[in-house]
Amino acid sequence: MRQRLVVVGDEQDFVAAMVFVTSSGRSTVVKLTSDPTNRLAESIDACTRDLKGLEKSVLGVVAD
Repeated sequence: MRQRLVVVGDEQDFVAAMVFVTSSGRSTVVKLTSDPTNRLAESIDACTRDLKGLEKSVLGVVAD
């Protein structure tokens, strides 16, 4: 399983979430702060795609 912290904003005004992706490609997002304007959406999507790509590359290396 891979995970990454996603933070948007600065130290005065930020939103944060943890993104988890399993080796089967299943993703879970746990928001650590409230995000009423959904500022994290784009960053979470990008992070999820990145982590899924990393999982595939890691599994490919293991399978070789």
